[in-house]
Amino acid sequence: MKKLSILILTCFSLLLCRSQEKPNNLNTNINDIIFVKFLKDVDVNFPILISTPVSNPKTNLQHTNLEVLFDEDAPDLDFLIANSGLNRLELHHSLNIEFFPPLTADTTIQIQAKKKKRVLYNIKFIKDGNDESYTISLPDGSLTKEIAYNKGQFMSLNVIKPGARYILINEVKNDSLFCQTAFNSKTGQYSLTDYFYHNNILTHKVLYQSSSGRDTRVIKKTWKYKYDSEGKIISISGQDNKGLKTDSISYFYTGPKLNSIVNYEKDAQSTIYYLPESGLMSDYLFEGYENAKIHFEYNKEGKIAGLRLYNTKKQSVENYIFEYNSSSNLVSIKKFINQNISNDMIIKKQYIFSYNNEQMLTSMLITKKKGKIKKEIEFEINYLN
Repeated sequence: MKKLSILILTCFSLLLCRSQEKPNNLNTNINDIIFVKFLKDVDVNFPILISTPVSNPKTNLQHTNLEVLFDEDAPDLDFLIANSGLNRLELHHSLNIEFFPPLTADTTIQIQAKKKKRVLYNIKFIKDGNDESYTISLPDGSLTKEIAYNKGQFMSLNVIKPGARYILINEVKNDSLFCQTAFNSKTGQYSLTDYFYHNNILTHKVLYQSSSGRDTRVIKKTWKYKYDSEGKIISISGQDNKGLKTDSISYFYTGPKLNSIVNYEKDAQSTIYYLPESGLMSDYLFEGYENAKIHFEYNKEGKIAGLRLYNTKKQSVENYIFEYNSSSNLVSIKKFINQNISNDMIIKKQYIFSYNNEQMLTSMLITKKKGKIKKEIEFEINYLN
């Protein structure tokens, strides 16, 4: 399998407060599967940034535990996820794609993903009042992931493998303290993170060293958040347990509107530019082990219409065109290569999406440059109640 060479980065929230928005959790989990697969196929060697200036850090806490279940093409999780900060909420908001509409009534949905009639994985989503649960599992029982939500917000994660279990729990201790506890049964280690709030605004976050007990707290890293007099975030700074600065993020505004975000790390710097009128990301620049630029384009509805990827070490530019139907469903992503020397546009691949009458995703087709089918995934949907 080709080694994945994409790093996906995300930014912290512009508001960094407790959001009242109730996300479409079934759809965001489907987005994980579809777009991690899509990004795996993007053949570039520099970061792709998926970000949105407005999101809630409390709903992003499960990002280091994302398990991608996509047949034999599952990417390198350690590289793509554990070291990148990919999270389902920002991915969903940034690409603004709805594969499954929100559920308005209590129900149980079962989805089977099939390739040539062979079951790749099973999904069950249950909505019961304010409680929701999402379960995805492989048919051979080698992996199961269960996520619980309450009032739309992430509460816990349980990943089960033969001989091992990974558990993640979020707990609101009081109005000023929010805790995250992760436990790995294979190593017997706990990983603890505390989030501190003042007047509902995140002020600092503390990551502790892994240990064999929940009560052991030795600081590993701390992040501090600063705001202006109007409550807008202006900086996030990280330091290790010796007080040495490790990284920082600065936010810049044009009047009340976010203009750009600059992320400083030891050997690299990245800058995101936003369209002040819409808050959508327009460009991303990366300077480090490689110099890169990504340009974002949107349609009149604010949905992503195109990505253009530049790399100073490559003699070509990659273009991705997103197309929608009259119901605003994503129906196609086309990948083109623009050769700098000849300026010719060559189509390399296409992703085609189909939906049923309820606007639910029923299939994803991947074709090569001459239209030959590379892979087709069908989604069989059943309501159990």
